[in-house]
Amino acid sequence: MVGQRPGDWQDLAVLPVITWTDPAVHGLESPSVGGVAGPSDYLTTPELARALRLSEKSVRRYHRDGKITPEYTTPGGQHRWNLENVLAQLREFRPNRSS
Repeated sequence: MVGQRPGDWQDLAVLPVITWTDPAVHGLESPSVGGVAGPSDYLTTPELARALRLSEKSVRRYHRDGKITPEYTTPGGQHRWNLENVLAQLREFRPNRSS
């Protein structure tokens, strides 16, 4: 290949396409054992953003502002979220509409 460097974008055409599939669609989601949440019970920040129909930037801003807190943070600094807990936290900051 004359004039091409290793790693040019054309090299990407030979890579397999990997897509994410929701395990629940195929009945593969493992249930919680003994009331302890398993890895499938937690969402990454992008997954949480999709579930809440927000941008990832908004999720990060809500976290920075103390409106939501993750279930845990990995050693690499990535947050893992429980959707039900995040929804409950957001309800606390929701303006009272019963006025």
